[in-house]
Amino acid sequence: MGVNIIKSRHVAPHQLITRGLKLIFLGYALSALRFFIPIILGQHFGLIANPDNIIYKFNPIYYLLQVDILQVAGLSLITIALLKWQRVKYDYYLVLAFIVALLAPFLVQINISGFFQYFLDPFWGGRSLCSFSVFPLGFLSFGWCLFW
Repeated sequence: MGVNIIKSRHVAPHQLITRGLKLIFLGYALSALRFFIPIILGQHFGLIANPDNIIYKFNPIYYLLQVDILQVAGLSLITIALLKWQRVKYDYYLVLAFIVALLAPFLVQINISGFFQYFLDPFWGGRSLCSFSVFPLGFLSFGWCLFW
């Protein structure tokens, strides 16, 4: 994504935000096609062989709002667009990435329950169906290894 932003001619902040929103929408559409629609159809037509399986005990909305790489890529594009709009120098991007890595463990500990949690999952994860997040924990351990 970073190479494409540098090579692309369409890097105005509003264009990046539009592209980011499209990626977020595509991520949720993919979740709908992969999980939500098949589970709904399987439950409706009785096609699920083992309905007592733990996968089918969750609310189908849980699977619709699954967070994958597309949502995080969209949020990253929007973040880059906002940084470009504020004319933040490229030198500070690494500092901001380090701050994000330091904040990640603290944000994961924040426990928000209810439906609002699904909208915060792309930022700091926490659920089992959140594969990627903007504040990643893996980067922190990698960063500390480089520090030592």
